Amino acid sequence: MHSLPIYGDGGDFVMLIKLKSQLIDAVEYNEQRRMLRICLVDGSKRVFSEVPKSTVEDLISAQSPGNYYIDYIRSQFPRH
Repeated sequence: MHSLPIYGDGGDFVMLIKLKSQLIDAVEYNEQRRMLRICLVDGSKRVFSEVPKSTVEDLISAQSPGNYYIDYIRSQFPRH
């Protein structure tokens, strides 16, 4: 299991993880609010709520983070 890095001073998104993915550039996560922001390589962003930390850990450790996002996040959590 990965330990998620923390940055910032308590803003909306307090964890930033850069990924090696053809689809996803980075993810930002606020564990307290359970909010996940997916930063795609095309520059667009997707924000999801009600995302548990375990899902973020699975995403960043997935063999293919892009496929994990498509299969387990994109249509599973509320999008904002």
